[in-house]
Order: sequence, then structure tokens, then C-alpha cells
Amino acid sequence: MKFINTFDKHASEPEKTVDAYIREKKLELGEWVNQRRKVYLDTKFWLLLRDAHLNRAKEQSQYDLLRLIINAVSAGQLICPISEDVFQEVIKQTDEETLRATVELIDSLSAGVSLISHDERLEAELLYFLRSCTKPKERLYNRHHLVWTKLAYTSGMQIPHNDMFSEAENRLVQKAFIDQMWSLPLQEMINLIGSDRLLTFPHMPDFSHLMNEEKDSYHAEKADFKKIFLTELGFLLRREEARFESLFTYLFEKEHGYPPQPEEVRATNPGRSFANVVYNVFKLQKAGKNLPTIEIEAGIHAQLIHDKTRRYKANDIHDINHAIAALPYCDFFFTEKNLREFVVRKNLAYDIKYSCTVVSSLTDAVSEMNQIVSL
Repeated sequence: MKFINTFDKHASEPEKTVDAYIREKKLELGEWVNQRRKVYLDTKFWLLLRDAHLNRAKEQSQYDLLRLIINAVSAGQLICPISEDVFQEVIKQTDEETLRATVELIDSLSAGVSLISHDERLEAELLYFLRSCTKPKERLYNRHHLVWTKLAYTSGMQIPHNDMFSEAENRLVQKAFIDQMWSLPLQEMINLIGSDRLLTFPHMPDFSHLMNEEKDSYHAEKADFKKIFLTELGFLLRREEARFESLFTYLFEKEHGYPPQPEEVRATNPGRSFANVVYNVFKLQKAGKNLPTIEIEAGIHAQLIHDKTRRYKANDIHDINHAIAALPYCDFFFTEKNLREFVVRKNLAYDIKYSCTVVSSLTDAVSEMNQIVSL
């Protein structure tokens, strides 16, 4: 691992906080990323390209797609960022050769870029929505510039802290640590974790049987799509009430310089109040594109429930998370046929709403990449 020594730089800027430095890094990265087309490959497409990379592809179109993407990345025309769900699915591979080949491709085609984790994106969208409705003292940055990070932070940002160090020393070490991790390829991160630990990495449980039970209860009531969407939205918002409350507490402290008293929080119940506001914003169809993570999650679940012929499957949560990551922030989404059919249906039409081209066939993917290369 190459050592990135930025201690002198940060020693000369002791007043810069860690939060300010992270924001600076993300804004710089976001500006670079948004000068390129973003092509989100779900795990299926990463594995198809991996097979071409290993000269094991079953179709010529796999080789064609890999060649086109490599050329476009090299020319600075596009990147293929990953998400935490791509990472979690990729590391399930137990064959070291295919795992290494997939990770090599990710390092190359992503240019080291990932979307921030699902929870971080949700909080960024909520904060942007809340602050855009007020007159914040600080500058309001475009959330499209703040949703990008580097591969080492795909599952969230971990900042070291040592109680034996002073606040100034911790700040120095933390900023230098961020620089080190910012430059770390995924392959080196995998090597640091170790193959044995990868095998024990926690994976998402299979909740499909519970979701199918919920789906069946809707069919018993013969609910229409809009009713199902609003019910799913309500479930989702109730689940996030504690997060909403913590965001209001954070904004209060930023505004006043001290946290609210617990009795004030209990009396106002900001988590529940905000959940009700968001529910009514969607009910009145006034949300626009402001809360995509909430909307897309509720919408796809509603579509899955509304489709009487479709049952939930074990991997559906990862697939839904791919859509939540890709649609609002990428220009192209290459995914499974069933998921594509859901997100482009008239009930949702998220491809149109978020200006994201969604394809599921290799032929269509090659065609889209040919158009980019010819520009």
C-alpha cells in the first residue's frame, strides 16, 4: 500500500475541521464526477464484464461492451461508479480468481468512485430538502455534488479517534487518514480485509417471505396502486422517524450552538411531525425530485405488490437498492429485465422523471455505449 503523507499540509491548517475537510473533498470529487457520464452497472453486468475480462464470455456483446466502456473511461467520457450493494454482492464470490478479476474491473472502470451509502444519501437528501425550505446561514450545496465518495468509503465513512490524543492531534490524524483511504484501490482494501474475513462479512437476510405475506394482505383488500404507494410510504416514514428527529436536533444545534432540551424534543415530536409533512407532500404530488431515495423505495415496493404475478425474491432488496442509487444520480442504469420493466412503467416512469436511461439487454447496452463513444 502506497503511503500518502499529508501531515505537514494539515498541520498548516489546524483550524479546518474534519467535517469541513470531508465536504471539501466531496465537492472536489463531485465536480470531477459530474463532468462525465455515469453508468451504473448492477451486479449482473459487473459479472458479465468480468467474464469478458477473463476471456470466458458466452456472447460477443460482452466483449464489445467491455471494450466500449474501457475506451470511454480512458477518454474521460464516463465512469462506472459502484454502491455499497454492488460491493456487498461482489464479495460473496468464493472463487479468488473471479473475485480478483471483478475487483480489478471495478478499480479501473469506476475510477475509484462510489456513491455514498444508502443511509448517507438519504440523510443528504433530507438535509438538503429541510435547509432548502428555510434560509440557512451556511451555503446550500447541490446534493448531486455531495453524493460521491471513494471506494474505501462505499459502506460509510469511518473516522478514527484516540482518547489519548488531544483534539488538535485527533483532527490532524483524522484528516491525514481520510487522504490515505481516499486513494486506496478496492483491491488493496480487499487484501487488507483478507479472504477469511470476507467470508464472514455480514450479508442482508432474506426477508422475502415476510414481504410476500404483506403483499398477500394487499391483494385481499384489492387496493389500487396509489393506495399501495401511500401505505408503503407511510411504513417507510414511520421506520425513519428516529432519523428525522436526529436531523432536526442537528439543525437546531447548528443554528443555536447548543442542543435542544430532551423535553423540548419530546413535546414537539419532530420525527413524527416531519414524517406527516413528507407523507402529505407526496400525497399532494408536490415532492418533485427532492426525496428520491424515499420515493423510489416506496414506489418500487408498491409496484411489486401491485403486480399480482410477481413474488418477492431473496435478492430483491439489493436490486431495489441498485435502482435507488442509480436512477437519481446516474445517466445510465444497466440492470435486470424485471427491474427495468418496473421502473419504466407508467405508474412510476422513473427513467423519465430522473433522466436516466435504463436498459437490461447486452445489445441495448452496447448501443448506448456506442452513442457515447461517437460523440
